[in-house]
Amino acid sequence: SMLVSIIGIIYVQGFMVGIIFGLALSAGLFVLRYSQLGAIKMSVSGRSRRSNVERDIEQQQILTQYGDEIRVVCLRGYLFFGTSNSVFNLVKHHMLSKEPPRFWIFDFRHVNGIDSTAVHSFQKIKYVLQAHTKLVLTDMNEQVKEAFDQVDYFDETSSLDRPDIDHGIECCEEMLLSLYQDAQMLRHHTIHDRLFAWFKDKDVVAKFLSYLEERPITKGKPIFYQGDPSDSILILDKGQASIYIDTPNGPKRVFKAKEGAVIGEMGVYREVPRSASLVTDKDSTFYILSMDKLVQMRDQSPELAARFHKFVACLLSDRLAHSNEVLAQL
Repeated sequence: SMLVSIIGIIYVQGFMVGIIFGLALSAGLFVLRYSQLGAIKMSVSGRSRRSNVERDIEQQQILTQYGDEIRVVCLRGYLFFGTSNSVFNLVKHHMLSKEPPRFWIFDFRHVNGIDSTAVHSFQKIKYVLQAHTKLVLTDMNEQVKEAFDQVDYFDETSSLDRPDIDHGIECCEEMLLSLYQDAQMLRHHTIHDRLFAWFKDKDVVAKFLSYLEERPITKGKPIFYQGDPSDSILILDKGQASIYIDTPNGPKRVFKAKEGAVIGEMGVYREVPRSASLVTDKDSTFYILSMDKLVQMRDQSPELAARFHKFVACLLSDRLAHSNEVLAQL
């Protein structure tokens, strides 16, 4: 055992030599055991780990189809030569595959420190990836960020720095969408376009529109607050909004809604108060289906109401399937 070895060294070489030997042996065992834990807490594709951004149906389909081109890696512990090598090997493994990722996200939320050898490993990763992909590092503490800044790691071209994993994934999703959205998809969609993507029938679209109220809302204006009655479903036609929840430390953003997003349907169907607040990030236009109009639709056009209920059911089931896929990879 280690204790017997140290006693033997003390007996043969003396007390000080034995103590130094014991300390060196303990340090070596610590490094060995710590490196065996691995620096990688989780590695998943962008198809299953999405940003908290509500998008329209077409964009969601693109992210589902091409999401494997984003690789999200969550790191942990103290990064040094014994642990960072596993990160480099992971990158090499994926880059040698048939369809290597275009975008890499390394999240440092659970990393408490880094040494120069680990920074050097990330410089090697950057060298390997820069000709092929974008590299995004997220949620670094001050010590980690300073270590990367000392080697001028970030250039906002091939290697980027984002405040947290959600912003990092959103950044990569935007770049991925710009690659696969054709000119037709990039043009501004009208509310008719969005509803036709839902119903696939112009007559149904026209009928459904008669139940909606168009409402322009200026930047920074709250649309509803957490705890308000759930009395309407909103479709974001133009602009952008953020969804916040109340916390002891103040409001916290949990979702960003982009054009085409459907908001508020959960509270309406469950008949519970709003679970979060909604605030516009820029001048926006919403189309609103009030609870009264939904009841009127059910009474006057039960077929149309059934088609809308089916759409909402599909929307919710897609979200649930995505959540299950994320949980399966944890």
